Amino acid sequence: MIPESEQSRILGLLQDIESKLGTIDTKITRAQEYILLLQDKRAGYVEDMKKTQPLPPEILVEIFLHT
Repeated sequence: MIPESEQSRILGLLQDIESKLGTIDTKITRAQEYILLLQDKRAGYVEDMKKTQPLPPEILVEIFLHT
């Protein structure tokens, strides 16, 4: 049988680990949400760039090379 003081110490350690895991899980969730936000922002910029670029870059290069 494990002494009560040792049981309390082990329980305390397990509770501490559980708390730390919860904190890490929260940070991971926030990081994932931030990544999604950045990906959405990037996709918006890519769309804006496509709208302002009337011709593909390869065609523009050919035009400039022939003029």
